[in-house]
Amino acid sequence: MVNELPLSQYLSYKVLKNSCRPVFSELQKIEHGTEELKDRSQKLSKLMNVCSQGVIGLTNLYIEQR
Repeated sequence: MVNELPLSQYLSYKVLKNSCRPVFSELQKIEHGTEELKDRSQKLSKLMNVCSQGVIGLTNLYIEQR
């Protein structure tokens, strides 16, 4: 299915697919204590917002292709 997308939708798919990666990366840093653990709620909130929008975008793209 992904290989059949027009270029614009394929690029959108690639970006949206990775929209949650920064959240997972930040959580891993916190879990492993590789950075100073100051209050990260504001940064995580912004990253989660991007992740949520990415999931919504992927859902919409999937619905369009059905």
